[in-house]
Amino acid sequence: MTGLDSDVAALLDSMQASGAPPLWSLSIADARQQLAAATAQLSPEAPLVASEDLTIAGGGAEVAIRIYRPDRNVKGPMVLLIHGGGWAMGSIETHDAIARTIASGADATVVSVEYRLAPEHPFPAGFNDCIAALAWCEAQCLSGQSLVVMGDSAGANLAAALTLHVRDNHGPRIDAQILIYPCVDFTTSAPYVSRKQYGGGEYFLGQQDLDWLRGMYLTDAAETRNPFVSPMLAESLGGLPQALIVTAGHDLLCGEAQAYHRRLSEAGVPSRNLHFGGAIHGFLSFAGALASGRDALARTIDWLCAIPARSAD
Repeated sequence: MTGLDSDVAALLDSMQASGAPPLWSLSIADARQQLAAATAQLSPEAPLVASEDLTIAGGGAEVAIRIYRPDRNVKGPMVLLIHGGGWAMGSIETHDAIARTIASGADATVVSVEYRLAPEHPFPAGFNDCIAALAWCEAQCLSGQSLVVMGDSAGANLAAALTLHVRDNHGPRIDAQILIYPCVDFTTSAPYVSRKQYGGGEYFLGQQDLDWLRGMYLTDAAETRNPFVSPMLAESLGGLPQALIVTAGHDLLCGEAQAYHRRLSEAGVPSRNLHFGGAIHGFLSFAGALASGRDALARTIDWLCAIPARSAD
C-alpha cells in the first residue's frame, strides 16, 4: 500500500489488527454500530456551538434536523449537511463534530438532516427527505444569506442529486455544492481505474461494501441510470451551482468524483477539485487521527467563507 500518508497507513494497520469484520459481512444493525463506534473514536475535536433539534415535515414522513449556530448574528452561509454512510448507515450524531467545525469555522448556520435510511426506506425516501430539508433551509435563509448543500460519500451523492432536482424542477436556489468523496455513478460497468485499483477492501471502503449498500438502497436495478441516483448520467450538468469536490487518492470512488469535476467544468460550472493523494475514503470523519482530514476541513471552510452573499432580490 504505497503512497499512503504515514498516519493513514497506521490507521489502516490498526483497523486490520482489530479484527473488525468488513461491513458487507454484517447485519445492517451491526454495521451501523461498527461505523458509529469508529466515527466516535476518530472524529475531530469539535468546538462548542449552540445546537437545536427540530422535526420538520419531510418527503412522506417527519424528519429530524439539528441546527448549529455559532452566534445568533450569523454572517456566513446556510449549509444543508447530508451525512454519509452508504444510504444505510450514519446519522446526525456520526457527523456532529464535522457540523460543529463547519458552523464555527465558517460562521455558518448548519442544518444536519436525519434522512430515512435503507434498507427500511429505499430510494427515493431519503432523497425526498433531503428535498424537504432543502426547502426548509431556503425558507429560513436570512436576507443575503447564501445556501449551500454539502455531503460526504452517500451524502455527497444526495447533495449532487439535489442540485439536479432543483435545476430541473425550479426548486430553491442553491448557491454552491460541496461534494466530499462522492459516489456519482451506480453503474457497475463504468471504466474507472480507481474501482479496480482500490476496491479490494484494504483501503477501508471496498467494492463488496459498495455492492452491498447499492442492493439495499435500490429495489430496482434500472434505477442505477436515474440521474438522481447516478448524477454522472445526467444528460447535462450545465446550470448547476459552483462546486468544491474533495477526493482521496486511495479511494475507489476517486475516479468518478474527478470525472464529475471535469464534466462540471466542461459544462461551464466553476468547480474545484481538492485532492489528497495519500488519503482514503472517509478521511474527513477520521480527522481526529488524520492530518489530511483536518487539512481538508480547514480548506473546505476557507472555500465556504469565500462564497459571496446573495444580492438583494
